[in-house]
Amino acid sequence: MVRNSILSPLHDNIDYKEIGQGVEPEHGYLLEMYVVNLDEVIELVGEVLQISSRVADFDRDTMLLGSVPEFDSMAVVSVLTAMEENFGIVVEDDEISAEVFETMGSLHDFLCMKLDS
Repeated sequence: MVRNSILSPLHDNIDYKEIGQGVEPEHGYLLEMYVVNLDEVIELVGEVLQISSRVADFDRDTMLLGSVPEFDSMAVVSVLTAMEENFGIVVEDDEISAEVFETMGSLHDFLCMKLDS
């Protein structure tokens, strides 16, 4: 699930979806644009935690820290590393908080914010 494209939000309310290829920006060159959706974040968490069979019922409100037994401090590091590798972001130490990993929705929102910056 590695993304080697320029990433851009589609909506201000952090509702992301794939918008295709060959989008021509004002600057006059072609880009392949991709934005991340919640299902991709759920899939990534499932792969990293090796619980892919259990994430089918996950949604924005699914609690992570303290609710998913596999989601411990090592899992936080592994998920962050996977997000950095797959989506080309850099997460600074001071950006990491328990609130980011509270729910699938808060993790998705964090990733979208990083992609938007």
